[in-house]
Amino acid sequence: MMLWRHAQCWGMAGWLCTALMCVVFVAVTPDFQSPDEPDHIKRAYWLMAGYLWLSTPPGESSGEQLDKGLNHYMSAYMWLKQSPQHVVTRQALASVKSITWQHETAFSAAPGTGYYFPLLYLPQGIGLYLGQVFDLTIHQSYQLARLLALASCLALLACAIRLYPLPPLAWAVLFLPMNLFQWSAASLDGLSTALTLVILSTFMRLWSLPRHEPLAIRLRALLLVSLFVLVATRIHMAPLFLMPLLLAWRDRQLSDALWGLGVASAVLVWLGSAIMMTVDHRISGTLGAVGTLQAYWHHPQALWDILANTLTSSTLLSFYGASFIGILGWLDVRLSPLTYGILAMAFLIISMAAIQYRARDAMNRYGRLSLGVMSLSAVLLTFLALLLTWTPFPSEFIQGVQGRYFLMPALVMAYAVSAGTAELSPWRLGVTGGGLVGLLSIGMYASIHGLILRYYMAP
Repeated sequence: MMLWRHAQCWGMAGWLCTALMCVVFVAVTPDFQSPDEPDHIKRAYWLMAGYLWLSTPPGESSGEQLDKGLNHYMSAYMWLKQSPQHVVTRQALASVKSITWQHETAFSAAPGTGYYFPLLYLPQGIGLYLGQVFDLTIHQSYQLARLLALASCLALLACAIRLYPLPPLAWAVLFLPMNLFQWSAASLDGLSTALTLVILSTFMRLWSLPRHEPLAIRLRALLLVSLFVLVATRIHMAPLFLMPLLLAWRDRQLSDALWGLGVASAVLVWLGSAIMMTVDHRISGTLGAVGTLQAYWHHPQALWDILANTLTSSTLLSFYGASFIGILGWLDVRLSPLTYGILAMAFLIISMAAIQYRARDAMNRYGRLSLGVMSLSAVLLTFLALLLTWTPFPSEFIQGVQGRYFLMPALVMAYAVSAGTAELSPWRLGVTGGGLVGLLSIGMYASIHGLILRYYMAP
């Protein structure tokens, strides 16, 4: 009981820190400054309008009808990302805050969201819908959508903590500036990351429960539903479908494996239909996913060359590391090189102190090893997905990869290698706790300082 309470204290403290830091980010960051956030808001609006798939007018990328007032409001904030010289002023803020719903629509494209199963957009969609019902301004509606998205993230985090205590290394990933910044936006990243935590905690709880335990039956259903929603929006997390197969292997239950394969097939059906119905004209020179796959099938050496060039480029690796820790805004708010170095060192110290060097038993070892395989597979799938969908053939490097895409695989790896707080010796627990405090404090100070300089102080 004392050990469980000990883990609960860590969970409560971590949850409160996450909530507080995200609220600070919400207060400081102007609207629509997370990458592709306007398109995510469009998808949330379309979900509440009843559009599950997007339409494609002749010669256009896929999209749908969008309220003219919402489109005007988003366009006003896109001015900020066009130049570092552009900052928020009181006059501009007062002007955009007066924009209201027009209840007239015009077509707007957002093809990048067409592949996502839109259920995770429900919190943002509810906020926008309530804004229309109660005749709020667009600014008020957006803020409501943003806060509902954050509240949903925090609710999912609380659920994950309740199911299975987050290991210290998972808190380190969660406390990175990039993660907290994305949680505070009205985009999809925060909700998909929080849902990943629910899936991981559900799997770890199931791994310790007998199959016929009443709770285990409900948790299996939760795992399958969560996997469908996550992978249908984040295809690079498809390796997590190994979870129900592993549980079926452990319990020698073919029916459980069939359920897992059935849900995975449902994801493939969704993705297949979405790919067929979505047209994206933003990328010139590509052959399409199928054409690019065929090209590399006939030229396998080109595949190995582009992978090797990408994974050995010091420039790209430096960018991946920085954007994993945190390049905020539309990749235009960088922290100082010293800050990146300090945060990387803090993360490394936490990793060394929190890692579990010896599994308790064979089944524990198999479960953790499997999570490690899933994590590395998700990283590889990230590169392959962007190779097929975002990189013209032939190219020297894989294009479009950002470090924030590795945050969810990093959480999977954290569950694989990190010991729980109850399993750490007092000195390792102290080092881990101190490292987390330092990581969070320095990261937040540097992030808020950078955001204020970028958005509120003219160069």
